[in-house]
Amino acid sequence: MQQELKTQIANGISEYAQSKGLTNNDIARLTGVNAGYISNILRHQFTNEVNNKDVLIGDKHFHKLAQWAGLETKKTYWHMEPTVQFTEIVSTLEDCKTECKTALLIANTGLGKTNAIDVFCKKNPLNTYRITVNSLYKLVDVINDLGDLIGIEATTIYGKRMHTYSLKNRMDKIAAKLIEQKQTGGEPILIIDEGENMEISVLKMTKGLFDIVKGHCGIVLVGTPKLLNNMLNSNGRNRTSSPELYRRFKAGLKTISPINKKRDFKPFFDRYVKDKGLQKLISMLAENYGELYDYLQPTLKECDEKGIELSEDFFRIKWNEQRFQNN
Repeated sequence: MQQELKTQIANGISEYAQSKGLTNNDIARLTGVNAGYISNILRHQFTNEVNNKDVLIGDKHFHKLAQWAGLETKKTYWHMEPTVQFTEIVSTLEDCKTECKTALLIANTGLGKTNAIDVFCKKNPLNTYRITVNSLYKLVDVINDLGDLIGIEATTIYGKRMHTYSLKNRMDKIAAKLIEQKQTGGEPILIIDEGENMEISVLKMTKGLFDIVKGHCGIVLVGTPKLLNNMLNSNGRNRTSSPELYRRFKAGLKTISPINKKRDFKPFFDRYVKDKGLQKLISMLAENYGELYDYLQPTLKECDEKGIELSEDFFRIKWNEQRFQNN
């Protein structure tokens, strides 16, 4: 990476951190980049001392910091559009953060909920805690992730000494920290994305946390309709139900608008696809924003690399015209 680009990233990170009231330790916690590296980078010192020798800080750290702050370090072929769904999600998150509300956001896959959350978190990095749950997550994983985000030490064994932060003790400290942030003028919010993967123990933990921090911290659960089915025991298996949690989030239930292709694909077509025939073809192929991206982004990149205009003929060739012979 060129020195000039590193300097631009350092300046961009500095401006972003100052505008959001973030310390170097906040940046390290939010990005996973070593705090010492961050301190050096912000002073335009792009090396770190190792065994009395100055070693260049790896490019990967600059890229990670730039991506976190929304700085572009390479050419992009896709830009965020303020879709109906994006506006619904972000406005709900903003309301929950400022008013300490709860919300249960239900959206089908491919509606851009993760991207909307990304934008919100970058705009509001201070006291915003976002966990993305996958199918392997257990209760301990969620609590540890949340503790790490907030800055609560986990249970560790060091030699013969044990730091006895049990899960309960850690949750108590997490709740106390969230309450403290609110009492000192902060606006804490916890966002749990892909909530359909939450096990019953995690659902119960969320209920317990809500009961403690109610009025001090916004909590938003985001997921597909499966999340709602799990909470209401719609599949008939009691081990996955949590009606008590649903009752606490019921008033904040919001189903994100489904995609209307004619309306919702238009901003992307206006920006990228002028050919009416290609617009029609892509509309037949893509069912949501995720699929629209999957088809268009690599095609736009290849057109740019080849120095050619995007056309229906090129699109058909790239994606195997045999698949479209009936379209």
